[in-house]
Amino acid sequence: MILTQTKAILVDAYRELNAKKLFWVTMLLSVLVVAIFALLGINERGMTIAGFTLEIPMLNTDVMTREMFYKSVFSTLGVGIWLTWIATILGLISTAPLVPDFISGGSVELTLSKPISRARLFLTKLLTGLLFMTLQVSVFTVASFLVIGVRGGVWEPGLFWAIPIVVAFFSYLYCVCALVGLLTRSTIAALMLTILFWFFLFLLNSADGVLLSVKAQAEVDAERAAAQVDRMIPATSREIITLRLSELPEDQRESAEIPEPTLEEIRAANLRIVTREEERERNERLAARIAPWHRAILAVKTALPKTSETAELLNRVLVSQAELDQTMDNQARAMQEQMSERDNSTQAEASRRVQRIIRERSTAWVIGTSLAFVLIITAFATWRFARRDF
Repeated sequence: MILTQTKAILVDAYRELNAKKLFWVTMLLSVLVVAIFALLGINERGMTIAGFTLEIPMLNTDVMTREMFYKSVFSTLGVGIWLTWIATILGLISTAPLVPDFISGGSVELTLSKPISRARLFLTKLLTGLLFMTLQVSVFTVASFLVIGVRGGVWEPGLFWAIPIVVAFFSYLYCVCALVGLLTRSTIAALMLTILFWFFLFLLNSADGVLLSVKAQAEVDAERAAAQVDRMIPATSREIITLRLSELPEDQRESAEIPEPTLEEIRAANLRIVTREEERERNERLAARIAPWHRAILAVKTALPKTSETAELLNRVLVSQAELDQTMDNQARAMQEQMSERDNSTQAEASRRVQRIIRERSTAWVIGTSLAFVLIITAFATWRFARRDF
């Protein structure tokens, strides 16, 4: 009986979504995005679009393999831009009216008169919204799987992790949308406040990324400067000793014992050591100043959904750390003609360090704390729906 009632509510809500043109518009757009995806390729000169080659030094088979290219395009453009941005916005627009229309259109009284618990009724409505996104992601992922298999020659089952990952991503926002819709009975208010919440998460993730990048760059520059000082001190010391020996008469040079120069003498003889020490101290101070701010950002993020890290989880499945390091090394070599070797090497090392730090953030922290947020918001919304008078 309970399963039959729940199924009936799901089917009714699905028919409501299916009747909306936006449901099919989103589905057709997903197919169109996959079709564009199928037109892309890569060769030894650059990226190809429908057979035409765009010569891009940083994007060719010398820098990344064809397999890596298609997986990166799917993860970055397919998931990172289409599914977790555009399709999510369209999904929110489609599903946002479910709760407000239900409680403000008069149908809620008729439904509540039936022997169905309020909690199950509300949770079934939420499940319908997630079902909408699941269908969209599934169609896109299956089509992309076929494209990558045919065009890239790689049948990658890891692509199907996009379905639970993107649905989890959507649930972070949809639970907020449903709660606001319940409290305000307004679809517009639900959409606007959800998008503002999403924008706040975007700013928080951007602050995390910027602080992490600046901190990593400062640490790498400090380490490079320290390593240069460690090399220059003994070299300068030998030069001073050689110079002092050359000032002695030739008959005294073999028996002479020249004392080791002091650090002050070495610094006076080689001003580059002083410059590098100042650079090291400056970067160490910068990294130390950023560290507490970055920890504060992470503390705030722990209590909120991790949208960027959730989308990044798919990269962990599709691209190993070794493949990522190899691609970044190839890109660094390709950039050597555009900037100095020192700047290129430090930036490449800082980027690699940032990528490792992000990848080392545990799945339990990324998904566990985010779903805990969803459960808390959903539990509060369900309690409010159950206690509210209609």
